[in-house]
Amino acid sequence: MDAKPIPFEEVERWVKPPPPETKTYSFHHTCYRIKDPRVTVDFYSRVLGMKLIATLPLENLKTTMYFMGYTEEGETVPSDFKERMEFLLHRKQHTPVIEFLHNWGTENMSDLKLHDGNKAPKGYSHICVAVQDADAEIKRVANLGVRVIKESGGQGYAFIEDPDGYWVEFLDGDRLGSPGDPNIDITEMKAAIGF
Repeated sequence: MDAKPIPFEEVERWVKPPPPETKTYSFHHTCYRIKDPRVTVDFYSRVLGMKLIATLPLENLKTTMYFMGYTEEGETVPSDFKERMEFLLHRKQHTPVIEFLHNWGTENMSDLKLHDGNKAPKGYSHICVAVQDADAEIKRVANLGVRVIKESGGQGYAFIEDPDGYWVEFLDGDRLGSPGDPNIDITEMKAAIGF
């Protein structure tokens, strides 16, 4: 099969004006299923510096949702449950969060493996965290025992794996430069995306 990229000009033609009803929309969160919240919350706070914004246990579903993300400088996550939920649900002016969905008891299933989307059948790929120095971050997290999938090698991006096998990209936008920058190795970037 002779695969080629779809030209940008063709993609642009697919874009339609946003419906007026969506003018107040903003991206709020994405959700991962997780095996053990103790391990996941530790990883995303200790390794990636995210804060626990809220937890929402649902007794009838035997499930708990853990919401984690970054906050603005000087911003404090409220300690009161109702205030935390308000803080979570009205994040339009803030960065999006990740919802970690835990079905009670999965932490005790030794043979449970979650599908990360990067093995067949491929689907979901990764989240991305903007960092100041991808090379330095890879060294730091490797020293914490985190599995490194792809080192930066000066390219400005790298990939690690979280406790459930989901991929996290470190992206150093300053290192990548701007479009047309001769320091960007597009071949290397294409190879990284395809692995």
